[in-house]
Amino acid sequence: MLFIGDLLFAANPGVAGLHGWDQDALIGSLERMLAVLKSGAVDIVCPGHGRIISSAQACTMLEGVLADARALTGIAELNRERAEETARFAEDCMEEINELFTILAGRLYYVAHVMDELGETDMAAQAGKLIDAGELDSLLDSFQEFADAHHAQDHVSIHLALKAGQVIGKLERSFMKDELAKIVDISLVRRAERLLSSYSSMLRGFTPPQERESCELCPLIESVIIGPYRPVLFRRRHPCLD
Repeated sequence: MLFIGDLLFAANPGVAGLHGWDQDALIGSLERMLAVLKSGAVDIVCPGHGRIISSAQACTMLEGVLADARALTGIAELNRERAEETARFAEDCMEEINELFTILAGRLYYVAHVMDELGETDMAAQAGKLIDAGELDSLLDSFQEFADAHHAQDHVSIHLALKAGQVIGKLERSFMKDELAKIVDISLVRRAERLLSSYSSMLRGFTPPQERESCELCPLIESVIIGPYRPVLFRRRHPCLD
C-alpha cells in the first residue's frame, strides 16, 4: 500500500503553485513514482483525496499528470499578489458569465419555442438541452454565496479564485460550442468560449499559444460596432459594406 498525498493533483491550479513552482522537481517526482508503481511492488494507492485506487489506475492517472506538468513551462508562481489579482478577476469574470449565459439560455428558449410551435418537438427538445439553466443557476449561486462569505470577513482569498475555477471548469466541460454556434449568434458563443479559457489561463499562470484564423472583415467590423449583446432582428447593410 502506497500513500502518495496530493501528487495526483500537483499540476492543478492552487496546489504546488501556492508555495512556489519547480517544474523539474515535479516531473522528477512523477517519474520516480511511476517507476515504483510499474515495478510491481505496490498493489493499492491511497491519494490525499478521494477513493483508494489500484496501482494500474494510479499509473494511468499519473501519466496524465506528467503530461500536464511537462506542458506547464513558464508557469508563474501563484504568490499573494497574483492570487489577489486572480480573485478580483474571478468576480468580474463570473458576473459577465452570468450575463452572457443568461442571454444564450434565453435565445435557446426562444428557438425551442419556435420549433415547438412549428411541430418540430424533437429539435425543440435538443435545443433546450444545450444549456441546463437550472444547473447554471445553481453553479452561479454557489459562487456568489462563497464570495459573499469571503467579503463578510473583509479579505480576498485565493480560495475565491479556486472556487471560480471549479465553477468555470464545470461550465467548460458542459459547453457545447459547436452545437450552440449552429443556433445562436456565433459571436456570443465565441465570447463565452474566450471568457472561460481566459480565466482558466490566468488561474493556471500561463497563456496558451494564440491561434489565427481567417474571417470575413465586413461581418467582423459589423459585429464589433453593433456589439454581441444586442438582439438583431432587422439589419440594413450600408452600401459601403457591399
